[in-house]
Amino acid sequence: MAAVVLLALLTVGCGEEPEPTPPGVDQLPTQRTYDYSTRHSRDAVPEWELFGNVAEQYEGEDTMYLTGVRMVFYRDGETDAVLTSDRGEVDQETEATVARGNVVVVTDDGRRLESEVLHWDPERELIHTEAFVRFTEGDQVLTGYGLETDPDLTNVQIQRDVKGVARDETGTSDPEGR
Repeated sequence: MAAVVLLALLTVGCGEEPEPTPPGVDQLPTQRTYDYSTRHSRDAVPEWELFGNVAEQYEGEDTMYLTGVRMVFYRDGETDAVLTSDRGEVDQETEATVARGNVVVVTDDGRRLESEVLHWDPERELIHTEAFVRFTEGDQVLTGYGLETDPDLTNVQIQRDVKGVARDETGTSDPEGR
């Protein structure tokens, strides 16, 4: 069975957004929490949970800055997908979350999404980005810029510069899918 393989290398630049920094380095956080966690549920059934090794909040900010991010998405109360990243931010009011640095989402059935930046929009229940992405499902790998998907990666839409190469059963690339 032919599959798509990555042609593009992870690149910096095109489609990437600047990373926000916490307030001045001379300012100490007003709150620091170790083993941070928050949960969103509906009718006592979990929809997602967000964890951070360390969370810091600064005076006058609604944003919580996290390091060591892990986010678990649920379907019908069961784990459906897990997002991990080096760091992130969560808006305390809207619960909108941005994951940054080595961001990976893996579903229970093995689908995988990789990027340097992914946004979680809890109101629309969508993951999105303008950055470079790599999506893997089985032997198929697609890359491109810009993405919108549901948390379980079933409705993945890569928006531009989509690339891939077919692989044969031996694992070698064949640009024409033979």
